[in-house]
Amino acid sequence: MKLRSGWLVVFFVTLLSFVMVSRPSYPQQKQQKKVKAQMTMSKDEVPVTTKSQDARQKYLEGMQFMWNLQADKARASFQDAVQKDPDFALGYMGLAMTRGKFSDSKQDYDKAESLMDKVSEGEKQLVTFTKSQFEGNTAKAKEALDKLLSMFPKDKMVQTYAGNFENFVKQDYDAAISHYQKAIAIDKNFAPAYNIMGYAYSSKNDFKKAEAAFKKYISLIPDNPNPYDSYGELLLKYGKYDESIKQYQKALKIDPNFWSSYEGLGNNYVFKDNFSKARETYQQLFDKATVPNWKLAALFDQATSFVREGDINNALTELDKRAALAEKEGNPVAAATSYGNKGFILVESGKPEEAMKQFDKAKETIESSDLPDQLKKNLTAFANLLRVYGMTAQGKTDEAKSELDNKDKLIGGSTDPGVEKNYESFMGYLALKQNNYDEALAHFQKGDIQDPFDWYYMSQAYEKKGETDKAAKLVDKIHKSNLNSMNLAIAHYKTQTTVTKGTK
Repeated sequence: MKLRSGWLVVFFVTLLSFVMVSRPSYPQQKQQKKVKAQMTMSKDEVPVTTKSQDARQKYLEGMQFMWNLQADKARASFQDAVQKDPDFALGYMGLAMTRGKFSDSKQDYDKAESLMDKVSEGEKQLVTFTKSQFEGNTAKAKEALDKLLSMFPKDKMVQTYAGNFENFVKQDYDAAISHYQKAIAIDKNFAPAYNIMGYAYSSKNDFKKAEAAFKKYISLIPDNPNPYDSYGELLLKYGKYDESIKQYQKALKIDPNFWSSYEGLGNNYVFKDNFSKARETYQQLFDKATVPNWKLAALFDQATSFVREGDINNALTELDKRAALAEKEGNPVAAATSYGNKGFILVESGKPEEAMKQFDKAKETIESSDLPDQLKKNLTAFANLLRVYGMTAQGKTDEAKSELDNKDKLIGGSTDPGVEKNYESFMGYLALKQNNYDEALAHFQKGDIQDPFDWYYMSQAYEKKGETDKAAKLVDKIHKSNLNSMNLAIAHYKTQTTVTKGTK
């Protein structure tokens, strides 16, 4: 399992560890041996300052659980750590990274920061790095990360943090792989590095190297469900549905409460066009999940499946349910993304006026929240872009252009690299609506070229230019993609008639 992001789907980028919400229940004897084997530390690693050896061991145990996407166990270990030492800064950092609510994470980070006079410089930089990620301040996070790399180049966790930053924030997969390889060179049995390196190779469309990384990950911790889940996702991406299903089933056999694998199974059924089975599986996820974030994920998956099938009304209903649950749980990001995606669907189903109400709601939700200031600025920038998208769809192209031309006002407060890519995509969308097809294509190329929705509008631009072969290839790409997302579902829905007529 990994963090996923995309245009109009997820409003922020954060550490991979922030979305770990699994609840393992597999046999413990072998796993405990692996945890203990990797808990030794050296002078080459970031120090762990605590007055309690037991607290230190619980922290290291929690980090091991966390790296293998076992957030509930990690959280329990971190809670034990701070109970044994109430002045344990890194213990509170660990808690913050495994919380389900922003307010809880903020409280833990504030506590960690209050203890900075009791820890080493390396620990200060580590807390700053993770807290800056939480707050959406990528520039500050990068500054702290660079200091960590300079101080501790032989720390496998620091190298893996650096790989994650390159992988998920900057999308520089070669740089990410380089860091993961350094982590493995330090410790050839550091399982998490193989896992995330597999995803980086997958993003580069290198199936063989991705598969080799995931198989190594499996061999290192065969009693953990996540390696099978990760390998299942790779097989799904390449259309090997039945093989993928077997891997997800292996994960669930080890741990029937490994929520991510229910989602993976459902996604397989979506791409096999078995929508009733997919929604039955997503419902299982919703019913079984004890963590609100996974219930929210299940509702989003349901909505996505309805869009792909062309059932817009039911998709909107699921997003209404998701928004209500998010509001109840005090999760403004999930609420805002629910409204934003409702608007997205409404625009693409020909109702931009109704969509604008949803975009306004998304922006109001963010602005009235108590999210960290920089994260709020990042999300507000995304919301501003959504409103420009809605204006353009309404035919208010002059007004939209005026907004986009005032870039600093529109998105100037953001430090999220994804905002800039979205800006280029919306510039492309505007140019397309103004019949400036070459300009549109140039902007889309600067946007997120991994985004199926950008592929769709690029296909439209090529079609208008009379370059039907290029348009057809992009449509074909949409219909062969197996990375489930709302963007792909919309693009698939919008091009279904084209494929039926034989453009493919």
